[in-house]
Amino acid sequence: MISDFQIERVHSSERSDCGVLEVRNSKTNECQQYRMFDHVLLKIYVSETIAHGLNIRLELVGLPKATNDSRGKPVTAHTTTGNHSVCTPSLNTKLIKDVQDTDAERRQKREVSDQEHVDVSKRKQLIAQLHDCSSVYHRFHKLLRQSNEDEMETN
Repeated sequence: MISDFQIERVHSSERSDCGVLEVRNSKTNECQQYRMFDHVLLKIYVSETIAHGLNIRLELVGLPKATNDSRGKPVTAHTTTGNHSVCTPSLNTKLIKDVQDTDAERRQKREVSDQEHVDVSKRKQLIAQLHDCSSVYHRFHKLLRQSNEDEMETN
């Protein structure tokens, strides 16, 4: 639970849309409003983080339920351009699939980045071992120096 923050969904009375999400700090009375999408349902997760304050995560759930307009007629949530509907069931499915694919790609890139970080850490450990006085590298150089000094003394 997040202390000092109130999250409230504000519905628009003149439109049958998803309304606005308000995040309000009860101590400072600061308020931020976020406009919701009309064509998809989202779950919004808000959590505290150590370094950066609040973390907001949006999860795509699907299409909103049909609502009624001011005249009582059922309204389905879709976007229209002129007389042509641009939001068909196949397009909605494609939209959800595209978002899921994009999310999977981002997670995969993050995993690759994490693996690169592990590789860099291993490399740094190896380099640190080379600089240790008891390493084979240092022992070899010590032997070379001693043999060079012995040769110089004999000459």
